Amino acid sequence: MDKLKVLINHYKPLVQQVIASAETGYVFTSIDYHLQLIQNGHFAEVNENYVDEIIFRFHAASLITLRRNLLWIKSIECSELNSNLFGFCASLRGFIESAADSFYSLRYAPQNLAKYFKTIKNCIDGKESQRIYNFKELEDWGIHFLEAGKYENKALNEDHFKAKSTWEYIKAIDSDTSLKPVYPLYQNLCQITHPSRDTANLFFRQTDDYIYEVCDINEKLKIESIVQSYDVEYEGIFQKSFNTALILLWIIDLFSIERLRCPRIRDIDFTDIPEFNKVKKIISR
Repeated sequence: MDKLKVLINHYKPLVQQVIASAETGYVFTSIDYHLQLIQNGHFAEVNENYVDEIIFRFHAASLITLRRNLLWIKSIECSELNSNLFGFCASLRGFIESAADSFYSLRYAPQNLAKYFKTIKNCIDGKESQRIYNFKELEDWGIHFLEAGKYENKALNEDHFKAKSTWEYIKAIDSDTSLKPVYPLYQNLCQITHPSRDTANLFFRQTDDYIYEVCDINEKLKIESIVQSYDVEYEGIFQKSFNTALILLWIIDLFSIERLRCPRIRDIDFTDIPEFNKVKKIISR
């Protein structure tokens, strides 16, 4: 069995179980009410609301990542099963973009939530009343995932509101030198799915000297070639997207926020994942 199928068969049922067990319920505070609490010196509630909203964003981002990637890998499966070359390439390309987008925003969150775990937990429990806490970087990453885009409103000029180029998102995955770069695979998929020379040449074949014809594609063979040629790259795509979101859900579950419970996440064995072991060690200090 090829590596892509192995990874899909591993992550698909796991992610479906996590999604099914996850609870969601996010309550955000108005700016006016937040300022009123500050003016009245109710710092414990200020910190609780502020930290809750950071956790809400990362919880939502993790579940959106899992749901979005799950739909892409289902589409990859379906296209491969039906030997639909364009469907396969477009779905694999979409999965790479989805994975890169998630990893760009979420990559620093697990270690930072772990680093400030005790303080954040105290804030959630209403125990931090002496000062107002500010976790700006965490806040910005959560906002970027949920709200980055192209806005006509120029007042939204903070960097976390600005969508990056696809290359910048993919570069986040490719910055890990222990993994084979994903960008060459992405470029190949773009060449096939875009109306380019490469796409035209799939149908335009030379049969003899100066003689050409327009022909059908052996879609099954072409898909198999893509799957086999980039066998190593798939590991990084799945690791960086799914693992990061799952580890985030594991950390958030430790905060014991009732409306964000995810019982299935406690049953997953993460011990083979270096990032998880780093996070667990930081929390236990």
